[in-house]
Amino acid sequence: MLAPKSTHKRKRSSARSDKARKLGAARWIVNLLPPSSDQPSSPVSKRSRRLEALIDAHPFNRNLEIIVPLLDSAFPVTDAASSLPPRIQAFVDRVHHHASRFRSYRARVPISMLLDPIFVTAYLKTGSLIALSAPSGPAGLDSPPDDTVCLDGQGTLVLSLCKDTYQTLGLTGRASHFSRLSSGRAADRTSGPDSRFIVELPLLSPSFVPGKKGYQHALDRLRAWDLARTRKLAQAQTMAQTHASSSFQPARGGGETVTSDHATWDMLFVWSPPAHAADEIMRAGSSDSSVVNEIRFPDHLVHPNQVQELLIHAPVPVVTESVWVPRLDDSTPLALSQQPWNTASPSAWQHFQDDLQETIEWVGLASLGANAVRTYAKPDPTCVYAPPRSSQPGRTVKLTLAGTRDEPVLLSPLLIAHITRELDALVSELHATTPQVGWATMTCVGFAQAPLTWRSKVPLSSVYGATELPGNKAAQSPRQSENVEDVAMTDSSEQDEEDEGESDSSLNMGARVVRRRKRSQRSIGKNHTEHAFTPSTGETGWISFCLPPALKVQNTRWILVELVGTDTRS
Repeated sequence: MLAPKSTHKRKRSSARSDKARKLGAARWIVNLLPPSSDQPSSPVSKRSRRLEALIDAHPFNRNLEIIVPLLDSAFPVTDAASSLPPRIQAFVDRVHHHASRFRSYRARVPISMLLDPIFVTAYLKTGSLIALSAPSGPAGLDSPPDDTVCLDGQGTLVLSLCKDTYQTLGLTGRASHFSRLSSGRAADRTSGPDSRFIVELPLLSPSFVPGKKGYQHALDRLRAWDLARTRKLAQAQTMAQTHASSSFQPARGGGETVTSDHATWDMLFVWSPPAHAADEIMRAGSSDSSVVNEIRFPDHLVHPNQVQELLIHAPVPVVTESVWVPRLDDSTPLALSQQPWNTASPSAWQHFQDDLQETIEWVGLASLGANAVRTYAKPDPTCVYAPPRSSQPGRTVKLTLAGTRDEPVLLSPLLIAHITRELDALVSELHATTPQVGWATMTCVGFAQAPLTWRSKVPLSSVYGATELPGNKAAQSPRQSENVEDVAMTDSSEQDEEDEGESDSSLNMGARVVRRRKRSQRSIGKNHTEHAFTPSTGETGWISFCLPPALKVQNTRWILVELVGTDTRS
C-alpha cells in the first residue's frame, strides 16, 4: 500500500526561495559632489560638509592609500629619481604631520568596560569612540571570529553573535540578515535556521543609564560573559568546548566583581573629539608631540601593560615610473554633477559608468604596480586589459597610511577628513599652475570582520530618545539639512520601487518611528547596516576621485564611490 500523499503545500521551490532571500551581487553607490557655490577658502561649504559626512559614515578603516599621477609633459623626470616636485613633497609632509597627531590603541579589556559610566561619559558623550574586536584572541582561549563586538562611533554597542553565544547570553536581539544555514533540501543553502544574531545596545539613550532595569540587566549579562571567558581561559579546555559561551553560568547576586584580571577581549580603539575641538588642538599645539585623540583606560578594568599605543608611521612615497596616466577632463562627469540624476539621459549615465569602472580598474593596477599600465610593457596575448583612452605617459606617487599585517591600525574618520582637505588643496594648486594636469585618487579599505558596513543614518540612541549626539556638527535648520542632502548622491545600481517611499527626510530624530512590517521574511530596515559575515564578501570601503576645477568654477569636484560587498542600505 502506498503512503498517503503529503498535505504540505510548498509555496515556492527552494531555488526560488534562495533567490528571493539573497540580495544579489555587490553594487556601487556613486556620490557626485559638484563644485560648491561658496567661497573656495570656506572650510564649511556645502560640498565639504557632504564629503566629510560620507567619509564619517564608514567608521572601520584600516588602510588609506593616496595616488597622485603626474604627467611627464608637466613634471619632467630629473636625474634624481627619488626627488619629488616641491608641491608634492610639501603635501607628503603635511600628511605626515596630521598622521603624527592621531593615535590608535589596541587593548585587552573586559566587554563590560564599555558600559562603565565614567568611560562612557569621558569618551562617548564628548566625542566619537570607535572600537572593533580583533580577530585573534588571547592564547589559550578558543575564540573563533564568530563573536564580534564593535562600537559604531554613534554610541551603539553592536554584538554579532553565533547561535550558541546568543542563546546563553541572555540579551534580546534579532536574527542577522546573513549566515542562514541549509535546510537539508536539495539545492537549498539559505533557507535553514538562523546561525547569527545581532544585539544592539544604545549606550547614549537616556533610559540606558545606571539604575535602570535594562542597563543593569545588560551589565550583569556582559559581566557574566567576562567571567565565563576568564574561567574558560584558566581551564584551557579548548578541545572539549568550541565556544566560551558554552560555559556560561547564571550571575549570582553579589558575586565576583569584574576587574582587569577578567580582560579577555583584544580590541582596537580610536577616539575622535568634535571637529571644532580638534581644530583648536591642532592650532594650539604646533609640535608633533601634542596628541589630538588620546584615550586613558580605567586602571581597575584594564592593565596598563595590556594597552598598546599604535602609531601611524610616516608615509613613504612610492614613485612608479613609466605609467600610462588617464586624462580625467571629460565633460560628462561635470555635466552629470551639475544636474539632477533623473534628468540625465540613459546613454550619458552608461558612458559615465563605463569610464568610471575603467578608471577604478586602472587605480587598482597602478596601486599594485602591474605591468599592464606600464608604457614599456608588451601586451600579453592572454590579457584583455587596455589603458583608458587618451592616456599619456607619466608616473604615480603613492602614499599609504596603515599598520602592519600583525598590528592593524584603526584609522580615525577625522584624520581622513583632514587629509582630504589637504588633497583638495593640492589638486587646486596643481591645476592653477599646470592646467593640463591635476587630479588624484584616495582609496580606503575596511576590516573584513567588522559586523557593520557603515553607520546608521539614524543612530540607535536617537531612536530611543537621545536629542544630540557627541562629535556631530552644530544643529542645522530644516532648510539647511535639506540642502545638504541634495540630489548629488546617486546610486548607480538598480533600486526597488518600494525604496522610493522610505526617504530619510520623514524620520523624526526625537521619537521612535513605527513602520509597518513588510511581508518579506528577511526584510531590511533603514537602520540595518550590517555587513555580511562570510569570507566571500571580503572587505568594504570606498574610493574617491578629486577632479580639477571646471572652467567657470574655482572649486574642485569629487566623486566618491562606496564599494560594498553586500549592500543592505534601503
